[in-house]
Amino acid sequence: LRTLAEEGEVKNYEIRLRKKDNTPIIVEMNTKVIYDSLKNPVAIEGIFRDITYRKEYERQLHMMGIIFDTTMESIVITNERGVINQVNPAFTEITGYKSQEVIGRNIKLLRSGKHSEGFFIGVQKELLRTGRWSGEIWNKKADGEIYPEWMSVTAIEVDGRSVKHYVLVSHDITELKKSEEQLKYQAYHDPLTGLPNRGLLRDRLDMA
Repeated sequence: LRTLAEEGEVKNYEIRLRKKDNTPIIVEMNTKVIYDSLKNPVAIEGIFRDITYRKEYERQLHMMGIIFDTTMESIVITNERGVINQVNPAFTEITGYKSQEVIGRNIKLLRSGKHSEGFFIGVQKELLRTGRWSGEIWNKKADGEIYPEWMSVTAIEVDGRSVKHYVLVSHDITELKKSEEQLKYQAYHDPLTGLPNRGLLRDRLDMA
């Protein structure tokens, strides 16, 4: 009201209203004073539009942004050619790569060399067939350390077009692999002497 009195117009402000059925909505309003020929105010005109869905969309985007930034899992977003568009802080924490070091580069820079080209062809075929792939993969950190991680890749269509982005979500399973190796060692070796036991003998005989 103060702004209307001083300037005669208020633009693009938001206000909460209720519809006839008591449903709450958020509207964006433009309000102005209508003057007569003698410049006397005679009415107030308000024009508004319902922006409830837009505000909810913005809220969801904000929430997704918080999840993207705070999740402990590494998230990488690439285009259809594998060029990195965005990474989250967990990616930096796990790999040692800062976002400015990888954005614009191909995801292939993480390859460890432990997988054959056929492995990646198989991943690509599965993505083309179902739009999803998940499995264990060995990648390489910025300092050259090779580590195992469990990765899920999802193809995302943009505006219903064939052009896709890929979202790669992964977590480091180094400790899990160490635990598995320790359990395997304990199963096949004597706990006191550390010598191979009959379980390992049977395993090697089965392999032979």
